[in-house]
Amino acid sequence: MFSIGLPFVKIDATLNNSAAQLSVKLMKPSIHQFFRVMVLIPKLDAKLLVIALVTLTWHLCLHMAAANGQSPTDSPQVEIDPQFVPDDASALLFVRVPSSTDGSFGDWFPIEVIEAAGQKYLGFNPLKLESALLVVEKLDVTRPPAVGVVLRFHEDTQLKLDGVERLEENGKIYYRGMPGGMSAIEVNSRTILWGAENYLGVMLDANGAGNPLLQLSKTHPPTAFTNLYFDLASNREFLLSFTKDIATDTPPELKFLLQLPELVDQMVVRQQLSADLEVDLRLIAGDAEKATKTAEILQAALSTAQLALLPAAKSALDVDDPVQAAVYQYVQRVSARLLQDLQPVVRDRELSIRAKLPVQLANNGVLLGLLLPAIQQTREAARRVNAMNNLRQLALAIQNYHLQHGHLPLGIRDSVGRPFLSWRVEVLPFMGEEVLYREFRLDESWDSEHNAKLIARMPKVFESDGQPEAGTTRYQAVAGDKQLFCGRIIGFPDIVDGTAATAMLVETNAQSVTIWTRPYDIQIDPSNPLLAVAGARSNNGFLAVMADGSCHTINDSIDPVIWWGTTTFADRDGNLFQNLKE
Repeated sequence: MFSIGLPFVKIDATLNNSAAQLSVKLMKPSIHQFFRVMVLIPKLDAKLLVIALVTLTWHLCLHMAAANGQSPTDSPQVEIDPQFVPDDASALLFVRVPSSTDGSFGDWFPIEVIEAAGQKYLGFNPLKLESALLVVEKLDVTRPPAVGVVLRFHEDTQLKLDGVERLEENGKIYYRGMPGGMSAIEVNSRTILWGAENYLGVMLDANGAGNPLLQLSKTHPPTAFTNLYFDLASNREFLLSFTKDIATDTPPELKFLLQLPELVDQMVVRQQLSADLEVDLRLIAGDAEKATKTAEILQAALSTAQLALLPAAKSALDVDDPVQAAVYQYVQRVSARLLQDLQPVVRDRELSIRAKLPVQLANNGVLLGLLLPAIQQTREAARRVNAMNNLRQLALAIQNYHLQHGHLPLGIRDSVGRPFLSWRVEVLPFMGEEVLYREFRLDESWDSEHNAKLIARMPKVFESDGQPEAGTTRYQAVAGDKQLFCGRIIGFPDIVDGTAATAMLVETNAQSVTIWTRPYDIQIDPSNPLLAVAGARSNNGFLAVMADGSCHTINDSIDPVIWWGTTTFADRDGNLFQNLKE
């Protein structure tokens, strides 16, 4: 990995003893990481993907535009080519790439480094791109979405990839075995498909004739640098399951935001970068009444954000100090201006917010420092949602295993019942990991010479933030004499206390991790049932999945007796989970 310093000054702010401390340093974006974005995209949690699509190009492009004060998209209006867009694609992100020869990048932009890094890490020169179209398949509650990118170039381009299988077939060149499970197809000399192998085949045969997003792009053409189109209507089931997941953890004053997926059918976000940052947000609701309701919700959200910001800023500053008092006045003034500029406008069933924000505001260290607590809370919320999604996928795999075998997985054992491999290995075929499952030797222990080599290939679904080392997981079953994973054959009909009131999986704390293939799970001790889970999350809570597949955040301060009762399945303590939620 390497970094390069660009000639832009970035002001960072940190809070120390309630005083705003400013430091000035050169911005050093990691070019290596920037060019690996396309490898990382398929690994993003589905529920964070839409946010990621909007922000992928933010960091680089913001400063690129500021270099010369010009818009990078002064070119004529274009249309999105429907070729390679499946009918059920849920989101499109269209990026119009400025030419490196027309002065858009400015003299200070590291063109040579970008070209060299692109050739090394991607196999092509990214500055020869004309446009990039990111396509996301329909969202599914059971797995992350597949994605693909259509890369179109100004001139003839050929991939140059070392150590990658290259196959020519029907006039196209296929590349397989790329990092991150990615593949590529050279459709012709100026068009390359890049993405998840199983989705590229779908894209190759598609023409977008039935995709509503392409029609949306005609009424709202891609005139900006980045243009995001998202179809909420066809993904309503997914979005409603997402709001259900986060409802418990959403503060009461923000619960009104959870109504949005039921009101909005489509979304367009166009981001133009010049000396200022121009954002055009369009929400198309089901009808005019829903559009008005959406506007009311967004206005309330903006007011709530301002009301939350000001007390946080005031508490972080010493208002008796004249400089810090001035900082607080500045925050008051800027937040009021933002509230004014971001007011939504409704016309029939369409709501729009158009704002032009100075680039200086995006780089303002004082405001960034005051927002750090909120940013940290947002990151924790994102990590929690990712962990909940992983746990729900594991619970679904266990339920599918039960559907086929009539009982919960016991782990893979030898002829006399000695455990060889964990239930996590046993359910691999029920979560799309049949290939990895077949590579295990089921008649050997998890740490045998052969099976030990597979530890490093742990699926992403078992990963959690705060992993101490590769191959370990914090997602474990609730085990013990009276728990579901008791070493005996147990089925859902045996759960006397009810599936919604019985814990099946948990996210343990960092001290209680296990190797994912090892046949081990936390043993619940009635004298200290919270030992392995307390402190799993930074908000003094931990995650638990009930046998019905529902996932909940539980506070560490819960009565240990109540938690113990929730981990058992046949003690007739069904009322305990109601107490737990309260």
